[in-house]
Amino acid sequence: MSYEGSNRQPSATGSRKLIDEIRKVMNSSPEDGIPLTLPGIAISILMWLTFSTPALLFFWLVAATASGETESRKRADDELSAEWAEIDASKNPSEALLTGRRLILRRPFEIEDYFRLYDAYRAKDQEGYALRSLAAWESVQPAAKLAEYRFRYAEKLIEFEPRTAKHIALAVTKFEQSLAGPLKNDQEKKARFVLASRARTFNQPDKFQELLTPLAADDPGVATDLLWSQWIRAIDEQPSRIRASAAETFEKLKTNIFRKSSDRLDKPTDDEYLQLAALLTIMGRQADYFDEIRLLPSPTEAQKTQIRERIEELEVLAEISRKSPRKEIFSPLLARILNRKEFAKSWSDIAVTLWATQNLSVIDPVRLWVQNRLESQDLDIEFLMKASVLCHSNQKWPEARKLYEKILERNPDNVVALNNLAAMYYRFPPRNLDKALELCDRALKLSSNDIGVQETKAQVLARMGKIEEARVLLELSLPKFPKEWNIHNSLSQIYERQGNSTQAAFHAKRAKELKRPPGAEQYEKL
Repeated sequence: MSYEGSNRQPSATGSRKLIDEIRKVMNSSPEDGIPLTLPGIAISILMWLTFSTPALLFFWLVAATASGETESRKRADDELSAEWAEIDASKNPSEALLTGRRLILRRPFEIEDYFRLYDAYRAKDQEGYALRSLAAWESVQPAAKLAEYRFRYAEKLIEFEPRTAKHIALAVTKFEQSLAGPLKNDQEKKARFVLASRARTFNQPDKFQELLTPLAADDPGVATDLLWSQWIRAIDEQPSRIRASAAETFEKLKTNIFRKSSDRLDKPTDDEYLQLAALLTIMGRQADYFDEIRLLPSPTEAQKTQIRERIEELEVLAEISRKSPRKEIFSPLLARILNRKEFAKSWSDIAVTLWATQNLSVIDPVRLWVQNRLESQDLDIEFLMKASVLCHSNQKWPEARKLYEKILERNPDNVVALNNLAAMYYRFPPRNLDKALELCDRALKLSSNDIGVQETKAQVLARMGKIEEARVLLELSLPKFPKEWNIHNSLSQIYERQGNSTQAAFHAKRAKELKRPPGAEQYEKL
């Protein structure tokens, strides 16, 4: 080997030194470091180039590939999202399901995406899977969006057909949970209105007030509803505080309406006219209505009729809310409502309730209206059932018996009427135990697992002397009705006849602890 520009040959000693340097580098540990000699430095650079360059090249290729795959995936996701946005889930549910299922695995879903996928499941008649999906998706919602998701979930449950008690209960829970927020203003308002309406239906005035109070400051209509609710609850005391609040709200509402009509030439809405009527009724000045609004845009003739009718309705509602309603006030007003061409079903419910619970005279207009309705050939079963149950619960046994019989003439398979009429036959004269047993057997053919009917049959059998058969059925009924006085009363007598003094004493003690139902003295002895 020669070196250009030199005639000197490398000596064996120099070659040996170079080899020794290489060995020293190769055998050194990381702690030793690389010797800071010229050959050592040259070898370090050579080794770094030898081992690092392929690694750098490899990582560069991986990064480039990954970047390309990311861009490609992003383009695919964008295209899929664009397709998803254009699909009508109700018209093309199969395509919507295919696209939505692919997309949900590739990118985070917005709330609207989840409910579009739900709609696609519904459109494909996969209702059960759709509802289970809503429940599952709730668990993956971020905290900031959970309230809105629950609100939308509740809306879907309310819209679901066929709607069951379970769906309604779950919807109520989700609406309640959604109020923890954050919600949009219109969503919070709707949730509160739905829950408040339910509270009013189930006679929960405190909850009704709690739900609507946060909305009252910005909504005169809500403020009016709250004042009316408070007024109805305290009507016998007629507190001046509520009347003063009604007067203040009335002036505020009237001013708002006047300003709106002056600035934008907007006429008051129907609701605003009716809110003014409710406030004046609370104040006891409903007769001055049209004088009080004389500075406001004049209502149309149709609106005037609506206002007069609403004032009549408010006066009836106020009067029947008293502990002792005055017939001379509510009867003529309610009769006028019932004689309109059209009226809400709730007014017929109010009429039949008053007929069954109040001692109305034979010429009372409400009593005459209900009796005419009961004798009508086109009477619906629902009205008959309500009247019969009201008579039953208000100890009007003969009237209840006649109504149950009339129901069965129209619908022989009505289990409630069959069972209740059987109870009439064994409890009150004129008694007919054979007829009562026949009615029970008919009801059990239609609803074999109905514990209530089985209990009625047991009571009939006990009075027919078939005490062992009666005992078995009564014991089966007891877990369902552990606080039913009639069951314990009958079992105590049955066990006494069978010589079981321990069980007889136990059930006699329980019967004494429980409230006796009305009319029990007529059937307490077997």
